[in-house]
Amino acid sequence: MVQRPPALAVLRQGLPLALGMASHALFNLVDLVLVGQLGSEAVAGVHVATTVNFLPMILGNGISIAVLSMLARSLGGGDEAGARELSSRAQSYMLLLGVVVGVLGAAVAAPCVDLQGVVGEARDIGLHYLVVTSLGTVTMFALIQTTASMRALGEGAMPLLLLVGGNALNLVLDVILMFGWDALSIPAFGAPGAAYATVIARALAAGVGVWWLRRPGYRLRFTWVPLRGPRGQLAEILRLGLPQSLQMLVRALAVIALTRVAAELGGQDAIAALGVTTRLDTLVLFAALGFASAGTTVAGTSHGAGEAARARGACAWAGVWALAFSAILVAVFAALARPLIGLFIDGASEGVLAAGALYLTTAALGQPLAAFSIAVTGGVNGTGRVWPPMILDLAVYLTVLFPGVIVVAASAEDGGLAGVWWVCVVANLLLAAAYAVYLRRAGFGVGVDRAG
Repeated sequence: MVQRPPALAVLRQGLPLALGMASHALFNLVDLVLVGQLGSEAVAGVHVATTVNFLPMILGNGISIAVLSMLARSLGGGDEAGARELSSRAQSYMLLLGVVVGVLGAAVAAPCVDLQGVVGEARDIGLHYLVVTSLGTVTMFALIQTTASMRALGEGAMPLLLLVGGNALNLVLDVILMFGWDALSIPAFGAPGAAYATVIARALAAGVGVWWLRRPGYRLRFTWVPLRGPRGQLAEILRLGLPQSLQMLVRALAVIALTRVAAELGGQDAIAALGVTTRLDTLVLFAALGFASAGTTVAGTSHGAGEAARARGACAWAGVWALAFSAILVAVFAALARPLIGLFIDGASEGVLAAGALYLTTAALGQPLAAFSIAVTGGVNGTGRVWPPMILDLAVYLTVLFPGVIVVAASAEDGGLAGVWWVCVVANLLLAAAYAVYLRRAGFGVGVDRAG
C-alpha cells in the first residue's frame, strides 16, 4: 500500500468498496420498489424514518473511521500488536454504543417523524419503521466496525461479500415480512416489514464478520480485551470520531430540513418523490464513502510510514475517483428521471413524477461535487486531521446552504422548489472548491496530526 502510486492504490481498494457500498444502496432501491407497491403513503413514511435513522449511522460511521485511521497509522508504523488490541476493543465499544443509541432513538421516534411534516397513514408507517430500525442499531454498528477492521488491512473482497450477501438476504426477508407467508403463518407487516428484514439481515452479516475476525492467524484477530485501554486511547477515538460525525450530521440535518421545505412548497407529492430521489442519492453517497474509506487507509498508512506526499496524493485521488464514479450515476438519473420515479412508486401521480424529475435534473447535479468532498474528507481524516473538513463543511452549510434555502423558500411562489435545489448545487460547488484549495495548501507532515 505504500509502494503503489497513490492513484492506483486508492482505485485498487476503493473501487471494490465503492461497488460494495453502491450495491448496498442498490439493494435498498430494490427494497423501495417493494415498498412502492404499497403506494406513495408508504414511500413517504419510509423516507422520513430512514432519514432520521441515518443519524445513528453517521455516529457509528464516524467512530469506525476514527478507529480505521488509527489502525492504518499503527500498521503503517509497524505496531501490529497495538492495532490488534485496538481493533478488538473497538468491536466492544461499538456494541455498547449501539445499544445505548438504539434505545434513545426509539424513545424519541415520534417527535422526529412529526418534525418532517408527514400525517395520517404515512406518519403511522414512519413511526413503526423508525422504532424497529432504531432498536436494531446495534446490528448496524457491529457490521460497520467488523468491516472497518478488514479495510484497515486493505481487504476489499470480504467487506464486499458481507454487504452484497447481507442485502440479498434482506430482499428475501422483505418479500416474506412485507407481504406475509401463509404457509408458515407469517403475517404481512406491510412497509414496516422492510425494517424487520433489515435488522435481521444486518445481524446475520455482522455474525459472519465476527467469525471472519475470530479466525486463528488473522492479523487483526478479534479477542476479548479489557474495555479500559491505554491512557488516552478512548479520548483519541472520540477526538477523531466526533468531529467527523458532526460533519456528516450537518449533511443529514440538511436533508431533514429540505424534506420539511419540500413539504411546505410541494406537499405530500414532493415528500413521496424525495423518498425515491434521496434513495438514488445514496448510490452516490455510499460509493463516495467507499473511495473515502480507501483514502483513509492509504493516506493513513502512508502517513504512518512518513510518506507525506503519498498521503496528500491519496486524498486527492480519492476525491477524483469518487467524482468520476458519481458523475456517471447522476447522468443516468437525469436521463431517466421520470421512468425512474414511476418504477419505484406504483401508479405515481403527475405531481410526484414532476417533483422527482425536477430534483434529478437539478439538485442531483451537485452530488458528484459532494462525492468529491466526502472522499477527500476520508483521506484527510486518515492522517489524523479531523477539524479542517468539519470547519469547511460547517462554513459552507451555515453561510450558504441554510441561509440560501431559507431566502429562496420564503420568496418562492408555485414551483419554488427549483430555486431551492439550485442553492444545493451552488453550495456543493463552493464546498468542493474549498477542499481543492485545502489540499494544495495544507501541510501533510507527520508532526501535525492535531494541528491539521
